[in-house]
Amino acid sequence: MSGSNTVEKFPVLITTCLVSSIGAMSFNAMPVLLGGLAETRALNESELSAIASAIFFGSLIAVFSAVYWVNRLSWRLVIIVMAIATILISAFLPFIAGHIQLTMLLALLGFVMGALYSPALAALSLSRTPERAFAIAIALQVAVSALVAYSLPVFLTPALGLWAIPCVLMITSILVLLCISWLPERSSDPVEATESDVKAPRKQVLTGILGLMAMCVFYIGLIGAWEFLERIGNSWSLSHEYIGGIIALALIVGAGGALFPMVLGDRFGKVRPVILAIVLLLAAAILLSVQGTALRFAAGAILLNVGWNLAIPFMYASLADADPSGRFVVFSVSIQMAGAVIGAGIAGALVVGVGFSGLFTFFGGCVLMALAIHTLVVRRLMASSSNSVGEID
Repeated sequence: MSGSNTVEKFPVLITTCLVSSIGAMSFNAMPVLLGGLAETRALNESELSAIASAIFFGSLIAVFSAVYWVNRLSWRLVIIVMAIATILISAFLPFIAGHIQLTMLLALLGFVMGALYSPALAALSLSRTPERAFAIAIALQVAVSALVAYSLPVFLTPALGLWAIPCVLMITSILVLLCISWLPERSSDPVEATESDVKAPRKQVLTGILGLMAMCVFYIGLIGAWEFLERIGNSWSLSHEYIGGIIALALIVGAGGALFPMVLGDRFGKVRPVILAIVLLLAAAILLSVQGTALRFAAGAILLNVGWNLAIPFMYASLADADPSGRFVVFSVSIQMAGAVIGAGIAGALVVGVGFSGLFTFFGGCVLMALAIHTLVVRRLMASSSNSVGEID
């Protein structure tokens, strides 16, 4: 890491995690962002789905291209440019009336958010204790998203209308610019490929591809349930204040699922915790698929977040085991975004065509398929490990 700003220093670590939180906000706070657009612009579910797909597509382009530029460009320069771009886009948002123009502008915003997230992720991955760094990043991502999820529908949208979302984006971008001197410049140590990296075993590559497939299918199903969560609460005639508060609470409680692997490690393996996560997600689907009480909505939202955050770290761990060089883990961000783009489009069609019950039926099928593929990945890794031990013996 160039210069004295390494992520081993706590202020630098916190600032880098904060940038990752702002970059991930378009994903984590998606329900209330779409809800705010629906309320201020009277958009229907099909239009909201198109906007969500556009945001995810923009982020996909950014994180996919980051593989080529993230270690060549100055991280500070990229973050400064993207923070200023966010401020400019936000200033234009209230004046955009047409749905197509709004969708295109938000796709550009998705790209900017993805470009903010990528250098922060690269910096965190260089920590000597990446599990600690990512745990802090997850905690800050949850805190920022929870704050937005609660304040946007409760305070900002009623008071500011069309300017509510732009104000959130501009304030967070200004905060990034104020902290820029504490950010790492970039990695100064070029990554040299080893012989094993250049020519990885075919079986190992296939296992990694299967792991990426599991994550993609998981996000295809998940994103529809997540992006329409605010609309589900609205269709149940729940107040915007209650919905925002529950989504904020669900994000905070859900962070516990992400911290579970850090506390217990792989004591229970990499399959059983994911089975538990899928059970929680299926329970959330049952609760949210049919209109019910406010308490039922709260329980469904919390279970959805806990199951989501419990499953993902173990999927990451399996990818890391399949490829110790870390290429699959880095590429998994693009896979998540690709799954989100596909899932958002399918979700909108399902909600318009058959309603939320159809959406959650699709969701259940996707998470079960992801579990099946993940189980296959872990079994292949165990078999490969056994063979390696046999060869050593």
